[in-house]
Amino acid sequence: MLPCPGPIDGLIAGIWIRSTVGIPYAIVMIWAANASAGHTKKTTVIALYHIGYGLGSIISPQLFRPEWKPRYTSTWIILLVVAGIFRQS
Repeated sequence: MLPCPGPIDGLIAGIWIRSTVGIPYAIVMIWAANASAGHTKKTTVIALYHIGYGLGSIISPQLFRPEWKPRYTSTWIILLVVAGIFRQS
């Protein structure tokens, strides 16, 4: 384990909560496809979902900058704000 000054209970809880995001991936894909009528709409929804997923996978590692080590507080703030924005829509 990496050395970290002070209590890390909140950090561990945040990591555990964030790690559960990938679990409902298949359920969201099925829901998105079933919530759309017509083959073209279903295909478009699934394609847009995959594009967003791919962009997130490309952009998010860029947020872990060396100058924000060791706790990456700015990175977690950015990730939570973006997740909150997209969760509202």
